[in-house]
Amino acid sequence: MNRLPEIKGTKICSFCFQLPKLETDTKPVVIWYYLKKKKNGTIEIFKDTSCDGEFYIDLQITLQNQKNITALMKPLLDAVICDFHKYNGSQIDCVSERIIEQLCKNNISALRQEIKHFLTEHNILGEADFVVCRDTGLQWSPEDHRLVKCRIISSLQKERTKDLFIEGSLFKP
Repeated sequence: MNRLPEIKGTKICSFCFQLPKLETDTKPVVIWYYLKKKKNGTIEIFKDTSCDGEFYIDLQITLQNQKNITALMKPLLDAVICDFHKYNGSQIDCVSERIIEQLCKNNISALRQEIKHFLTEHNILGEADFVVCRDTGLQWSPEDHRLVKCRIISSLQKERTKDLFIEGSLFKP
């Protein structure tokens, strides 16, 4: 098998997470929350961590099955990118409440202060108004226009579990 070329650039962070099984209708809020909880994961942030310009993502995903993998990619990428933004929006109270409501619909309980902390926790990809209140929901809008290179390698689990494993790195050119 041919080995894929390494992504060139300065690595700004690496991460590894175990997430519950995702469905094709899983919203970015659920993935984002699990990434923020770091319950079954780690983030290693390197010395020169800020990147307010273009960036690359390298992801390795281990799935239970690969049907409809493309339907999982957009919410997964949105959540990963949002995880590394610091929220700078003026709607933090509204956004926090809506996140809690959406998590509750997915049988996940969260506290307002916890969500506010998560929104402003990382500043690796700079500040962004990455989630906004719309009507009765949320619109997730990470600065994915700055993502200029993305490699996603998926594989099937050898032992069937209900979880998804994601490992990756962020780079700047």
